[in-house]
Amino acid sequence: MMRLYVYGSEATTNNRIGKLKNKLKENRNIHLVSGGCNKKINKILDLVKIPFCDILYMGPFSHSNTRVIKLAKKLKKAVVIDYYVSYYDMNVLDRQLYTCDSREGKSALMVDREAACLADTLVFLNQAESRYYLSVTECSQYAQKARIIPLVIEKHPKAKLQYYRNNTDTFNIVFCGTYVPLQGIQIIIDAMEILKQKYENIYLYLWGNKDTVRDSTKWQNQVKERKLDDCIYFLNEWDKDGYYKWCVENCSLMLGVFGESKKAYTVVPNKVVDALAFGIPLITGESEGCSEFFNGKTDVILVPHKAADLADAIENIMNSDLEEVESRVKKTDDIYLKNFSESVFLDKFKTLFAEFEKIK
Repeated sequence: MMRLYVYGSEATTNNRIGKLKNKLKENRNIHLVSGGCNKKINKILDLVKIPFCDILYMGPFSHSNTRVIKLAKKLKKAVVIDYYVSYYDMNVLDRQLYTCDSREGKSALMVDREAACLADTLVFLNQAESRYYLSVTECSQYAQKARIIPLVIEKHPKAKLQYYRNNTDTFNIVFCGTYVPLQGIQIIIDAMEILKQKYENIYLYLWGNKDTVRDSTKWQNQVKERKLDDCIYFLNEWDKDGYYKWCVENCSLMLGVFGESKKAYTVVPNKVVDALAFGIPLITGESEGCSEFFNGKTDVILVPHKAADLADAIENIMNSDLEEVESRVKKTDDIYLKNFSESVFLDKFKTLFAEFEKIK
């Protein structure tokens, strides 16, 4: 029996760890050893568990714990790192919290490089992100370690798409996320200003949570100054069930990301797959990662990262008939089932772990 040590928090984005644990419990050929809590006593226990595993799986946002990885390698355990993000890219290049020459910037780069060097397998969400993250950390020599296991999001209740069925005249757009540069909030607001000049029935809802209140303030002030506060609303109280219910009943269109960083032109954002899981039409900015899964025209709509292009795309989908929209949703649903469903996610990881079992 293979002993798999699943390390990391289930509270991370879209909970890849939790989904993996829940499904692998049913597999009689795999014994799960869990860890990765933040309490000091558990950090010690995490190290104690390593001798008793065959494979160490480091979940998303976990590869900064190099002590665990180094001990596993010293004990000749197989190490699989679910890379998910580059700390250097996230904190230095994208969010620009630190400079590349700062102590924090150098530390983030070292963490990413050690992970790439020590891992037996590096799991990435798509080929574009694999190339990008390894390139910006100067680790392209480890490209042969890359394995692609895309985003996974559970299937949501199917949206009713009331607008396209002529059950309402209100066209509701949803953006769900934070206000980091990747998102391109300015472009979204500018696009809404263009559309407001032509339409009185279009509304944008920016869904965040209690942690996004402070970051949303400058955008709320701008929206008020530009007299767009009658069509753009900020919702910073997160309620998953309430969000799902609202989207099913009222959402006409979802938006992805439109930032101008290199990362924005590379990744497949979570919110893209989230829209597919609802069966809601989606517009997002062009990216290499998205182009791996979508043609950009008849499924997910990919546009240049500019307000005018976004406004044009929104207007086009507003004027689409039900048949066209249902055809688009059917295609995105097929893509979701083929690439982003829980069953595909689990099968890919089972195949990966089985390969190590054969080697052993």
